[in-house]
Amino acid sequence: MVDISIISGVIVFFVAAFFARRYATGCTYPPMISWTFSAIAIIYGMGWSLVIDSIFSGSEGIEGENWIIYSRNYLILHSVAVFIMMAGIILGWQVAGKYSNHIKKYFFINFSLSSKKLSFYAWIILIIGIFLRYLYVQAYGGWIDYLEYSATIRSGIFEINNSWSFLQPFGGLSLISSYLFFSAWHDAQHRGWKRRLTILGFFLAFLFSLYVLYSWLGRIGFVFFLATFFIFYLLNKKISSPVIISIALFGSIFAIYIIYLVSNYLELKGANSFAFFIAREISFPFVGFFAQFQRDEFLYRGFIDFIYSPLHLLPSSWTQNWFDDISEINTLVISGAKKGNYGVTGSIPVDLITLGIMQFSIAGIPIVGVMFGILIRFIQSMCEGIGGVFGIMLLAYFSIRLAFLAVFYAHPSHVIASNFSVLVCLIIIFALSKGSSIVKNSLR
Repeated sequence: MVDISIISGVIVFFVAAFFARRYATGCTYPPMISWTFSAIAIIYGMGWSLVIDSIFSGSEGIEGENWIIYSRNYLILHSVAVFIMMAGIILGWQVAGKYSNHIKKYFFINFSLSSKKLSFYAWIILIIGIFLRYLYVQAYGGWIDYLEYSATIRSGIFEINNSWSFLQPFGGLSLISSYLFFSAWHDAQHRGWKRRLTILGFFLAFLFSLYVLYSWLGRIGFVFFLATFFIFYLLNKKISSPVIISIALFGSIFAIYIIYLVSNYLELKGANSFAFFIAREISFPFVGFFAQFQRDEFLYRGFIDFIYSPLHLLPSSWTQNWFDDISEINTLVISGAKKGNYGVTGSIPVDLITLGIMQFSIAGIPIVGVMFGILIRFIQSMCEGIGGVFGIMLLAYFSIRLAFLAVFYAHPSHVIASNFSVLVCLIIIFALSKGSSIVKNSLR
């Protein structure tokens, strides 16, 4: 059964890679569903085979590996679940496509921006981001002293009375401003001193973003931050969509290697072997799936995690006793305790398939797949409606942060937290644009 499971991973890889290229063929830009299938090919295909081979060849040190070892007689169920999820995503993508033109029209009217306005809004967002970050770090002694506390804050074993703790998510505004500056910089119509000012803004935002990322100790966030600029460059140059998807498929190995180097440099979950590092880092979707399947205690949450999801927009200090986040439950099942208790210093993420099975058992997998397909098709239409360099940058951002990354970091709290800053950015731009229009109309 182990050998069959390894082969099933290879089959998943080629099937998902086929659909990734198929949807990309003939498109000006790779659609988000192609990025999703690329992630499925890499994690549920190649990653699955590597993890299973590592565990059953005697490698030790993979957290929760016993859940997989105890499930050796029905490992093939995971690959079956992957194909069910893929079918759900395709169905959701097709259903949402019927409303694509209406979505494009709305966002074209409300969010289409010239490079001049884009640069102006980027400066505003950068200033707001730096100011709010300044307020946040003061409780820890300032910009430099905060770095000494960041690791223990992240682990959940350290608390300090910070009345500005709710400003923590706004640190990502600097990342978004760097994206805006970079896209305005690459607009062919943006010339002269305004372009030079935009370039200056980009470098300021980029440097401050590196500080924020370092303080977050986010290895994946750092790599995907840089990858967004690279993907934007490829999209803006109108490189063939199948070529971009091929780069994503094989370039992901390079990205994982960068994460491996960063992990060793920061002494944060490093490893002596790159192969073992890969197996350990991408094992959690499979451990979570079989742990929940065997525990059989949290398989019928009834989509309550989606109902509660808007509450993740509120400060966590307000909502921490209202409900248990699904990643906390996953951590409890696998590690025996929640993050911050009994030596558990990190939460275990929930991937798309485990998210589905925890909602309504096996039946929850295609339902979550349909929901995800609808979501990425909506975002795709939004980016196409906005158009221009701003729309291309948003497409690059969401292709990585949502369509790709959310496959294996699918719990609603993470999806909302990782995209919180771009949501705030869109609200700021919408408010400023509407305010400007109202002022102009009143002066006529």
